[in-house]
Amino acid sequence: MQKRKQTILFFFLAFGLVASACATNRINLVERGTVTLERVNARKISVSRAYAFQDGGQLEISGNVKRLSSSISNGGHVDVTIVSPEGEILQQVSTCYIPRIIRRRGSREAFFSLGLPIIPPEGSMVRVAYHKPDKSKQSLFDCGENAAAPIHRQMENRK
Repeated sequence: MQKRKQTILFFFLAFGLVASACATNRINLVERGTVTLERVNARKISVSRAYAFQDGGQLEISGNVKRLSSSISNGGHVDVTIVSPEGEILQQVSTCYIPRIIRRRGSREAFFSLGLPIIPPEGSMVRVAYHKPDKSKQSLFDCGENAAAPIHRQMENRK
């Protein structure tokens, strides 16, 4: 019986060591100064937190969207744009947040996460925005616009 307890303890320690070694591969690109991260906030739902990590050869972007008003309906997605130091758009993607319906009470937040097979060059900017497309668009997820893109932001400011 004592031998079995020792074996089980050994496996838990070995698993913990392997898991912690894997977790240390993530590099926080914002803290390191490799990229800047900009949250583009909407009036009724905003990106409350956002993170950019390098994990091996992949860029991981995650965070939360927060409901600011109880009088809105849900829908929409999170847009991400990666802009090079020269201002060139390197990548534009959209992702869903979970849960899809943000509660009116409680935390009023939802989580998003995505992985991209790109490591942005030093000095790049990662822009993250909540986007609720017009009701006239057929698909809420692939609406053809990106609220995190600098051009989209300039168009909104003109209105």
